[in-house]
Formats: sequence, structure tokens, C-alpha cells
Amino acid sequence: MTNSQQSNLSPQLILIEIAEGYRVSKALQVVAELGIADLLKASPQTCEELAQATSTHAPSLYRLLRALASEGIFREDNQGYFENTPLSEVLCVDAPDSVRDSVIYIPHDGSVRAWMCLMDVLKTGNPAFKKATGLTSWEYRQEHPEIGKHFNKHMTFLSSYLAQMFLDNYDFSAFKSIVDIGGGQGSFLASILKVYPQIHGVLFEIPAVAEQAKDYLKELGLSNRSEIIAGDVFKAVPSGYDAYIMKYVLHNWNDEAVYQILQTCREAFPEHGKLIIFETVMIPGNGPDPNKWIDLHMMVNLGGRERTAAEFEELLSRANFKLTKVTSLPASGIIEAVPI
Repeated sequence: MTNSQQSNLSPQLILIEIAEGYRVSKALQVVAELGIADLLKASPQTCEELAQATSTHAPSLYRLLRALASEGIFREDNQGYFENTPLSEVLCVDAPDSVRDSVIYIPHDGSVRAWMCLMDVLKTGNPAFKKATGLTSWEYRQEHPEIGKHFNKHMTFLSSYLAQMFLDNYDFSAFKSIVDIGGGQGSFLASILKVYPQIHGVLFEIPAVAEQAKDYLKELGLSNRSEIIAGDVFKAVPSGYDAYIMKYVLHNWNDEAVYQILQTCREAFPEHGKLIIFETVMIPGNGPDPNKWIDLHMMVNLGGRERTAAEFEELLSRANFKLTKVTSLPASGIIEAVPI
């Protein structure tokens, strides 16, 4: 619903519209699973044609597409043919920066069941995913490989999008060595090494992930400028490097765990070192910020959280770091700190 549409509604109807939002997310998930946008790529089609191609009930499918069209997702013409809109085009599998996997993964049943336990989270302060599903989120994706596949593609999209944004907004030229803490298979580190040939990169990860990263960096021809070190960030990290980076690591943890991570990093820091955190920086106060909803998702599913600049500064100071710069970016941010 647009702001202009909301302005014509009473407060009661606005709240009802918001409460009904889950209907849109599940409807969007279903049309993404059916591949409706891909079917409409070549030319508009009637609902009967789409239903035949997707083995669905035509009258029911029509009602679904009609509702989504009212949100700007698909469009129906006067002859009853449906066509794509800019919103539905990014649901196509081969669309640049497709979000098909994202809209299938985000409202998946396990996450929805965890959100159904929100009241329990508020009462106890504990995440609800395992209580709701009997599994951790990682175990759930292992047990449901189709969801795991969509999750991996969703994360690949986010990682690629964010990596480019971070590279566009941060200059690494002053560094000769970088440690990427919790850098997964090394995609972000690899993107930095490609742009800055003078940098030697270290990927620090748990043993299982570190082994995968070794093959990934080798395939990219970066083995001679990188090394893999396996370990536990709560115990020790490699010491003596120019810069230590963390991309969307800290938001997985509560404040006490983050303090432990920062304290471990501080013990490894040389005097000239710099800590660079690539992560959401929430806007305080009443202003709209989608990250406030991501923060709730972290609370419900993992027990983690998003943080404001002031909250980062407090944690950094507690671990003997000084916050030196905060760069706000669309839906994300860059936090710089030095040891004190």
C-alpha cells in the first residue's frame, strides 16, 4: 500500500492492512515457486494458460494474480491477459539480481512457526526457532534441502550486492594485509583482492567452512595472495595484520557474545591495526528503517540483533576499541575502529 493510499484510510483500516501483510508475503512466495513471472517473460498469457502450465486451478490462480496485481506485482489488461511489471520481472530466474529465491526463502514455514512464538520470545528473551521446529536454523535447512538451496541463493545475492556496495564506499588501498573473520567461503575477501593487488588476504573460519574456502580461492587463482586459517573466534584470531574485517558476523550474536569476539580481536591487534565492521547501522528513534524488522527477525530466530551507531560504540569501547567513523549506506553501514 502506497503512502497516498494510506492517507485516504482511517487509522483502523491502516492497522488492519498492516495486520494482513502476511497474506501478501505468502502469495508472493507461491507465485515465485510456480514460476509465473518466467512464464510471462515471452508474452502476456491468460490465467487459463498459466494454470495449465502450472497444474493449478484456474479460477483460484486468477484470484491470486488479481490480488497481487493490485500491489503492482503483475498486471491484467482489458482482455484478461496477465503480464509482468517491473516488480514481477525480478522474480524471473535469470533476471539480473533476481530475488526469486529470496521471496521463497524469507517466509518459509520454519521461520513463520518461529514468529508464531513471538510472545514466548518477549517473555523469556530467548530465540524461538528451535522451540518452534525442534531444530536449529542450520539443522532445519539440512533437513529441508529445498529451503537450504533457496537460502544459499538468497545469501549469494545479498553477499554479491553488499560486497559491491562496500567496495564502492570503502578504500582498502592503505592496507597490505587483511584478515576476514567469519568470511564464509571467501567471496568478499576475493572481491577485495581482485581490486587491490597489493593486499595479502587471510580467511579465518571454523574448520568445516575453511576447507571449502580453500578450494574456492584456488579456483579464482588467488591462492598465492591468500591463506586459510581455521579456528574459533571466541578463543583466538590471527595476530599482527593491518586490518581486520567482519561482514555481517556480529549481528548473529547477543551483546555479551559480541563483546567476547571483540575482546579476542583486541588481543590480536597491532597498534597500527584497524577494525572494519560491515553491517547494518540502525537509525534510532521513530524514523522508518527496515533494519528494525530485520532486528526482530534476528531476535526471534537466532538471538542476535542489529545495532545503532551508539550501541556499536559502547561495545567497542568496552573491548578497548575507539570508534573512529560510521558510514551509513542503504540498508547497511561501515563501522571503523582502532585499538586504544
